[in-house]
Amino acid sequence: MISKTVRKLAHIRQSVRNEGLQQYLRRLYNLGQYRRYLKLALYGFKLGQKKAFIEGIPLCLPARKAGITEELILYGVHEPFATTAYKGILRSGDTILDVGTNIGYYLAVADSTLSGQCILHGFEADPELAQIAATNCKQLQAQCSVHHTAIADQCGLATFFVSDVSNWGTLRKRDELCLSGEVQVKTTTIDSYCEEYGVIPTVIRMDIEGGEILALRGARQSLKQVRVVFLELHCAFLDDEELAEIIDILATAGIGRGLWFSRYYDWPWSRPEAAKSTASRGSIEELKADVCAKKYKVMTVFAIRN
Repeated sequence: MISKTVRKLAHIRQSVRNEGLQQYLRRLYNLGQYRRYLKLALYGFKLGQKKAFIEGIPLCLPARKAGITEELILYGVHEPFATTAYKGILRSGDTILDVGTNIGYYLAVADSTLSGQCILHGFEADPELAQIAATNCKQLQAQCSVHHTAIADQCGLATFFVSDVSNWGTLRKRDELCLSGEVQVKTTTIDSYCEEYGVIPTVIRMDIEGGEILALRGARQSLKQVRVVFLELHCAFLDDEELAEIIDILATAGIGRGLWFSRYYDWPWSRPEAAKSTASRGSIEELKADVCAKKYKVMTVFAIRN
């Protein structure tokens, strides 16, 4: 415990040296963790709830409190800036592949936004979360299915690393993701799934903690039909060649422009203006430049067909 505190203080001192005290304090103010702690002090007793209402839809929650559970119980929203952008991009009749569906938050967002006028396919490798998402999808108006499957670059079996934080599980082992165990899971590719079930996706949403390179390698054919790829891009978990390859795959499929911003400030307790201030719009070439420069450790990307 002492060593952890010492490391934390050393990290703070280094941040102040690198940024300057004024910039460091401004960043903390925008991040808004103090708002989170105040909310926890006042309403933390609610964290024992087993359900949260998202877009008016009751969603069951995982037993793990670290992760998305706290946000949904105390604020009713996850990634508020990304959620708003996603709502604005959806169209009635969309067929959506939701990769790393967790408990089905973004399935519920799409269902509510489109009044059920969409088809939803969820994929979740974590056993507990896949079961919860399957239960939650029964509450939706839309045609919806959830598969206990990991999306990768080949079909077969793979080791999935489970995290103490419910939305940090991954196919690519990273110690900083608070990993607590591992399970063997079935894998498929987006192209294989779409061919087998006759699916023509118009939207792909993906948040799989560095596994996005694997998923996109297995989606080259399907991407040719997709209007939007909503991607949480973990620049800190991917090497330079992988980051360039991700954008090249999108560009080759005909994706020509995008909206992107830092994930760092996209929390319910952060100042809304903070995430917006990091946003950029531009061509796929401009997106590639920011991604390959690792402008942000984690980027939220909406890659859009012209």
